[in-house]
Amino acid sequence: RPAGSQTLGVRSEIKNLSSIKHLKAACDAEIRRHVDILSKGGRVYQETRGFNFDTQTTYTQRRKETEVDYRFMPDPDLPVLLLSPEQ
Repeated sequence: RPAGSQTLGVRSEIKNLSSIKHLKAACDAEIRRHVDILSKGGRVYQETRGFNFDTQTTYTQRRKETEVDYRFMPDPDLPVLLLSPEQ
């Protein structure tokens, strides 16, 4: 979001990441992608994206029309993970 703005931007979701290393690389790639698009006056779309570790890029898997398309369901086998700045 632009400096000083209180409004959050559009959400993109990256699927099928197989490690913390891939998670970090995918986040870095998405940050670069968003900055590039927005700095050129473009629009970031709400969508699900995949990540290619070899090219360090994300790619569209499907666009999402509304927030209802995001059906977040907690996994009962995964405990809640709380992180603090010290960690």
